[in-house]
Amino acid sequence: VDFILSPIKDDDGHRTGVLVVFNDISDKIRVEEALQVGERKYRSIIDAGGDGSISVDANNAITFANSNVASLLGHPPRSFVGRPIVSLLSQDSAARLQGLLTAAGNGRPRRCDCELRREDGTWVWAVLTINALTGADAAYAGALIMVTDISEQKAREKEVKYALAQANLYLDTLDLKVGELHGEMLDHLKAASEMLTARGSIDRGHRQVVDRPYELVKAAMAL
Repeated sequence: VDFILSPIKDDDGHRTGVLVVFNDISDKIRVEEALQVGERKYRSIIDAGGDGSISVDANNAITFANSNVASLLGHPPRSFVGRPIVSLLSQDSAARLQGLLTAAGNGRPRRCDCELRREDGTWVWAVLTINALTGADAAYAGALIMVTDISEQKAREKEVKYALAQANLYLDTLDLKVGELHGEMLDHLKAASEMLTARGSIDRGHRQVVDRPYELVKAAMAL
């Protein structure tokens, strides 16, 4: 039950007693308990999914963040509530996300790669999948945002880009060296040809000793 207390006073204003009115609120308590159980089940399902989950209101302020988000960023779950979601992101990522949230509401999930700041000041890459929520008038009422950690993927991409840049540098250097050798070899063959020509009459076999390698070197460089 809940109850209301009202004082009973005489004509002189002195309290002579108390009127107590009781109300049976058993049904209300049962409903509240059921809602609490339902909320706990909902949170358990959201946490069990493996990804982080954040909900925001129409002003893009955080209304809920699950334990996976808290673990990823190193903050207590309740510390997120009331904060603008863009406050968790780098400047560039915040601008991208703000644009997607503004354009949300057409019923199609939107995705973007974003950098989120951890409590220790380091950054983590994540894919944010945005599902817009609409009110009765179909106006934007907020969004449910799934957060998937892709830090390892971004690290591998960085390693591959570096390795590719190193390989291209190596190939460019190799190409330069081969070109230098090619030019030097042709110069020597040309000089040998000129020396043979200067001797006057030479047979076909001697001529081919120089001409054939010359053609082979040019063909090899073309390939």
